[in-house]
Amino acid sequence: MPDSYTAWSARGLYWEKIGWERRGTKFAGETSEEQFAAMRAAFERAAPDLIKAIELGPNHFPTYDGLISLLSAMSHSKEAAALFLRAMAIEPRSQEMRRAYMNFLKPRWGGSYAQMEQLAQDAQQYAAEYPLHRRLLGFAPAERATVARNGGRPPDGSARVHESPRVLPRGARAAFRSPLRSPPGGGRPEADRPPGRS
Repeated sequence: MPDSYTAWSARGLYWEKIGWERRGTKFAGETSEEQFAAMRAAFERAAPDLIKAIELGPNHFPTYDGLISLLSAMSHSKEAAALFLRAMAIEPRSQEMRRAYMNFLKPRWGGSYAQMEQLAQDAQQYAAEYPLHRRLLGFAPAERATVARNGGRPPDGSARVHESPRVLPRGARAAFRSPLRSPPGGGRPEADRPPGRS
């Protein structure tokens, strides 16, 4: 494949999408291990392409969005957090990336309401210039309401979608955990939606 970040990203996002389609749209408790295995197989194909796309095009936010979604769903929380910080270092005013990461911070995915609220509050410094940041203030209350409607439990009935084997290629974890360097330049469940999408 040519050294074009758009080509790597397109193929990676395609396999990410296929992974969610293979998983299906039902809650985790209603999804078979065969479906999760098929999802993991697709993610194993998506992850290296998305990582390569970010190496070649570090300012392409849709790639970050897709990889954060994949990492979060596969319980790679530290890598997802590092990737979000890397995106924020590139464009600290991005409401799109904050919205994507906000879903990952929901308690059902291992985050907390306090983390959601802090992320929303931190974004308000940009709200005068970018009013969409104000919408982030409603994410934590909306999640509380969703949980309350389900009798105090997340819609999927658990803290996470599924504990799964790692899908990152060898060496990728170290790359995400290393200090950030300056860059050189869907079929998914609704109530059981993975982090990285709002």
